[in-house]
Amino acid sequence: MNASQAGIYLNLIAVFTAILNLLLGQPITLVQLLDGLLAFIGVYLTSKKKKEYPAAVMKNL
Repeated sequence: MNASQAGIYLNLIAVFTAILNLLLGQPITLVQLLDGLLAFIGVYLTSKKKKEYPAAVMKNL
């Protein structure tokens, strides 16, 4: 894994911090929940495999 791929997962630090706070008895706000959801969506979208298209399809684009 190169640095650009590993950097994507750095966005999850805030999510794990919120989970740790929850385990320690601190409340989680709606903003933190939305932020965590956006972080997971961002990691998913940037790490999912891109579809390979045949050369004939790419030629028409």
